[in-house]
Amino acid sequence: MQTAAAPLTIVSGDSGAGKTALLGIAASDESTAAVHSSVITLQRRAGSLQLALMQALASILEARAAEEGSLERLSRMLARASTKVVEARLRDLAMGASAMLFGWVKDKLGDTVGCALEDLAHELATTSTDEFAARISAGADRDVVDTFLALAAEIQAYVGAPLVLSLDGAERLGEDDRRILLDIASAPLGPVRLRVALALASEDASAWALQLREVGAADVRLHGLDADAVSSWADDSGVPIDIGRMMRVTGGMPVYVDAALAHVSQGGELRELPIGESFQAQTEAAFHRLSRDARRACVVLSALSEPPNTDEIVELLGVEQDAWLQVRRDLEHARVLATTVDGLPWFHDLRRRAIWETVLNDDERRSAAHRVLEYVMDRSRADQVSVRHAVDLARLSCLDPVFCAENPGLQAVLEADVMELRILVSVMELVMPGDQQAIDAASALEHARETLGARGDLVAVLRGLVDRGLLVMAENEHAAVVIPAWSSAASLLACLGRGADELPRIPVPRLATAVFDSVLRSALGPFHSGHYGVGQPRVSGLGEMLRDLQMDRSGDTVTVRTLHGLTIRLRAQGVSVYGAIGFEDAADRDHALTQIRDAVDYQDSITLDALAPWPCDAPLPSSRFVDAWGLLTSTSRRANTPASSNSAEPVRDILERCRLLYTAIRNASDDTTRSALGLERPRGYVLSRSDRQLMYAEVSGLDRVIEVASAAVPTPFFGVQSPFVRVELAESAGLDGTQRVGVMHYRMGLDTDDLMAKVIEGTANDLKKFNQAQGLATQRPLLRLPARVQTIHEAVQGALDRLSADALAIAETGAVRPHSDFSPYRTMYLLVRVPPDEPSWVFGAHGSLTSTSAPATDRNSVHVIVETDADPEPRPFIEESQELARAFGLDPELDTWSSGDLISGLSELLGMGRDWSNQVRLEAG
Repeated sequence: MQTAAAPLTIVSGDSGAGKTALLGIAASDESTAAVHSSVITLQRRAGSLQLALMQALASILEARAAEEGSLERLSRMLARASTKVVEARLRDLAMGASAMLFGWVKDKLGDTVGCALEDLAHELATTSTDEFAARISAGADRDVVDTFLALAAEIQAYVGAPLVLSLDGAERLGEDDRRILLDIASAPLGPVRLRVALALASEDASAWALQLREVGAADVRLHGLDADAVSSWADDSGVPIDIGRMMRVTGGMPVYVDAALAHVSQGGELRELPIGESFQAQTEAAFHRLSRDARRACVVLSALSEPPNTDEIVELLGVEQDAWLQVRRDLEHARVLATTVDGLPWFHDLRRRAIWETVLNDDERRSAAHRVLEYVMDRSRADQVSVRHAVDLARLSCLDPVFCAENPGLQAVLEADVMELRILVSVMELVMPGDQQAIDAASALEHARETLGARGDLVAVLRGLVDRGLLVMAENEHAAVVIPAWSSAASLLACLGRGADELPRIPVPRLATAVFDSVLRSALGPFHSGHYGVGQPRVSGLGEMLRDLQMDRSGDTVTVRTLHGLTIRLRAQGVSVYGAIGFEDAADRDHALTQIRDAVDYQDSITLDALAPWPCDAPLPSSRFVDAWGLLTSTSRRANTPASSNSAEPVRDILERCRLLYTAIRNASDDTTRSALGLERPRGYVLSRSDRQLMYAEVSGLDRVIEVASAAVPTPFFGVQSPFVRVELAESAGLDGTQRVGVMHYRMGLDTDDLMAKVIEGTANDLKKFNQAQGLATQRPLLRLPARVQTIHEAVQGALDRLSADALAIAETGAVRPHSDFSPYRTMYLLVRVPPDEPSWVFGAHGSLTSTSAPATDRNSVHVIVETDADPEPRPFIEESQELARAFGLDPELDTWSSGDLISGLSELLGMGRDWSNQVRLEAG
């Protein structure tokens, strides 16, 4: 726009596109040599254009006089300018115009600048401006425009730079002013340029813009921003938004986006974005210019939140398709349908709301609502209803009391407050298909907290919904289940519609089933059976589901089948969904895994978090963190039991050290190990105590320790039992939706010396559970090692390096102070004795392993010797140590050593623990 050479540049676009803002930004641009006027707003009256042009000149003169601090040069220039007008018919007008400009500038600046020369000031001040003012107000006058051009040339010479005059609201000009602007666009103006903002609010305005372009005007056409740009704007502003809803409401128009962000940042809802008075007036004028058929269509369609397809509109309006297409063309030409939604012409949402809320009368709204409600229920009975239909039903039902009376439960859903709505939507999402729709009530409340923003006393809200008949609940002191009680199809639709319109995301009834059917089912191909649901079970839990699927039960008979499984975890609109799917054929499983990973077209709202085959390729080293703890604290690794901290620290400080310990373990683990440990996210604690009683709860997603008063924690030790204890604890601790209460620990007494040891022991138990969950005992994965010296060397070297890394990770957090002689590195010697016949050696049926190690300075090293022995069974300890010293040339008086059968020894060295030696296998290599 800054480089346009045309006399006139029009800045055009729909309402809210930012035309006025762009004029203002360009007018304040100091990078060009031109002098810019203020942006002058045109009015709806005769002579508006010529008056605005004079006001624009005055704004330039005012700025220059203020810079000079005097009116002297200005008064000289204006007096001289009027005398230079050659044509006699314009001379008096020029004097009147000069006097008017001088008067405006003097009145605006007042005593802030010095006076002009007295005689010139007197001459300008006493010159009659009546004729000039009268001719301006009488209407468009070519002589007035010629006078303006003559004065503009003098003013340009006075300021010493080209002039750029900016006018806003050209759509308000009458026919005479429009003709003059067409003349200006087609004639060179010398060093003067005009910029005019034009709102394309009607077919007439669009036609006029075309005329201006045809005579040479440059056109800068503004459009709405795309979703990425609006999303970036919102992120930069720090305002959380639903981008889809924001685009529907604002059309991406910058002015409306800016207003919407401000509205939301102050606690407002997008659907309640205020409609400006001028926009209302513009909309009403456009509506009344429409044909009768177009107005009739607007009455019904403005009741809808989003556009139906053409067939639906034809059915809704009761017209032929050709008739509707003609009406649609009329509405597009009139800029009533000025945007596109899902490829269909539709209202800008503020325009639709302006028509519905301010243009239509009560009778028109009631009639349109009744017709739409009938239509939605017809679609529902045909099982063709969508979220869009549900939104319309929820918004319009209040306008039709008869409809509400005919549909039981509808009024109760419409009257539910937003917190009740969140819980109703949570139940709606968690129920599964089939006759049995009972779900755990606490899980429903947790789901509402974590994914729908529910806060406060949710248990009380839940009981209120039960009292009003919207839910049915059965409970005891340990558990509670709820069942939704939708008394009519309309009540369920209203819940869905209100949720989509009022909550942070669009609800999905039977969410897990919907995701499974729409995203996964086709990619899975043929499979035997599966489990899926909403939630975040550990991968061990998914493995146990698959293990159970192997058991076909018929009466007292159990048949075990071999299944090849895969585990899936994904997020749909931020909600975690899982699946555990079993296949009879490994090839089918592998194909499904490839399809889900590579071929599924995941939408923006769905993210694949984890996908893995089952059983896994090899067991996880279950004692790795026990071993690292032992290395740090001098605890015997063979015992597989970490020492307690033996500390009298305050419980909160010890829990903070436990939290740091979890952080170290999480940082040291790969994705599979994190999943097995439930450490995909940080883990913190909520703590509460009373007298000699203690409760502490593990919290996923929390990175600190929070203490709450005991009165806020209903636990058996604190005198109250509740099936909702985790929800109530989350609320009392102020946890957000990303943080979930997990295992809760209760203690009589405040002794916490063993808490860190419990964390370490817990990792071993969790990793063992993962290994156990990989199938029945005869099917579990094995750690397979080719029976070669090099392979054993590499395996033990890798385990030692992992042990060092784990110990250093723990030490670096400060969770525990290493013992005084701690060294993370070891030099290890292994003496393997096996019989000479290969089969015994290969399967480890016979053989012994003797080992010793010593601290090293900066790295681990492993030395292996394999000897054949006709009788390789373990010998008395002293003999084993002497054999080891002999083989490696070590001091016979070894401080420590270990000896035992080959497989058990390898299992321990590789982090599996001796009790899991059946998962290590030596094979022919």
